[in-house]
Amino acid sequence: MIADLSAANPNVYYELGMTRALGRDAFVLIQRGMNLPADLKGAHYLEYDAARPDDATYELAEKLAAWKVHEDIMVDGVESLFSRP
Repeated sequence: MIADLSAANPNVYYELGMTRALGRDAFVLIQRGMNLPADLKGAHYLEYDAARPDDATYELAEKLAAWKVHEDIMVDGVESLFSRP
């Protein structure tokens, strides 16, 4: 799952919770300058510049490709919010 938490959206938080409940991995994105909710402080996330969407898309695609090949590794620069034990 890829979740953008830049805007407070209860549906996205619910979906993120369901992802965790199902034991699935999630990549969390947030726009530069935005804050994560208090209960997600300390979580690893990919911060992006909304003014440069091509850069963010490229970086995310690169990290997802690495994760696809080696799903059990921590992708350099970002970790799954809910990594496997």
